[in-house]
Amino acid sequence: MSHELTVIWVVVVGAQLAIQAPINSGLGRTVGKLPAALISFFVGLGLLLVICVAAGELGRFDSLGDAAMPSLFGGFIGATYVATATITISRVGAGAVAAATLAGQLTCSVAFDDFGWVGVDEIGVTGLRVLGAVLLLAGTALVVHRHRYAEDVGGAGKAGLIAILAVVAAGALVGIQHPLNAELADHIGGPDSALMNFFTGTLLLGAIVLFSGQANQMRKATEVRWYYLVGGVIGVITVLTALTAVGTIGAAGLTAAIVTGQLLSSVALDRFGAFGLEVRAVTPRRVIGVLLLIAGTFLTVS
Repeated sequence: MSHELTVIWVVVVGAQLAIQAPINSGLGRTVGKLPAALISFFVGLGLLLVICVAAGELGRFDSLGDAAMPSLFGGFIGATYVATATITISRVGAGAVAAATLAGQLTCSVAFDDFGWVGVDEIGVTGLRVLGAVLLLAGTALVVHRHRYAEDVGGAGKAGLIAILAVVAAGALVGIQHPLNAELADHIGGPDSALMNFFTGTLLLGAIVLFSGQANQMRKATEVRWYYLVGGVIGVITVLTALTAVGTIGAAGLTAAIVTGQLLSSVALDRFGAFGLEVRAVTPRRVIGVLLLIAGTFLTVS
């Protein structure tokens, strides 16, 4: 596939990635938020297992012992993020979740690049990257701004602000996840590392659902429409696309293309109230915020 077509495809993949949290949230209205996140991971795990077996990629797990211990916990981070997004999106909207995730993820990534943590090559902070981080934070503030935050500091507004901060923190964890996954992939290969991530994430969510007494609620999954069960499929498509496209457009191009698609799709999801989300108008403030986020992304990953 040519460079241009690859970029277009990755933008499309970023757009469908924005659908994952609303789908999981819609499923959560029937089975509960945490069981919904577990179902999403379990579906992804099953699909990845089939793909790895069919492609003959399964079987490098004997090299797990050579990988650094922290690299085995990338799936825990992924599970934490999916659960956080599933819980918060109904309160703050798809655009706010995408913006807050981006701000946390890329700001954390800049710090990791500067200090060379977790095996990341030390790049150093430049003026342009600092400007990019500032634009990310400013864009997030514009996208997530809602008047009732200021009007109701003791109720829904305060809860919404807490939700945004939770997503920023979860996004920062995703910034840590990528170098951990890269470290694991160096030892067992990309497809097997993705499978390992979904496996450990499923274990974590399964334990939480089991010990919180919510396991029986998963039976209600048969009552929902089929498309509420494909959140895990979206995750798998994103992971496999990243593995195959990064060699063509590079890590920076991959990040920028995914983010562009994700932000544009998130604003559209809010505008039309897709999958049961609250309708949120496309205001000039939000448009400016999205443009600042895209500009900040390009500066940060350059």
